[in-house]
Amino acid sequence: MILSWGNYNEGGLLIESLETHKRLFGCYPEWILADQLFGTLENRRFMKEKGICYVGRPLGHPSPDSKQQKRLLLKEMPERNAIEGKFVQGKKCIRSG
Repeated sequence: MILSWGNYNEGGLLIESLETHKRLFGCYPEWILADQLFGTLENRRFMKEKGICYVGRPLGHPSPDSKQQKRLLLKEMPERNAIEGKFVQGKKCIRSG
């Protein structure tokens, strides 16, 4: 794999990454906290088959209980933001170095 900081949609790499996780640790993760681009139909089907909980917006129109779902997402956002912040720090170090 080539390391690049250019624009690229990594959503297609999720299943491969989950399979690598299983090979290394003997099981799939319990849940995935990721950007919306990882929430493709193919990825969602795979995660559902494997019993992996995807923390992200559901597809389609908002349901009547979407306020509760929104609260759950807002609760998870700080953790995801911390992860995204580390990516930004890494990019800055590489570009300035």
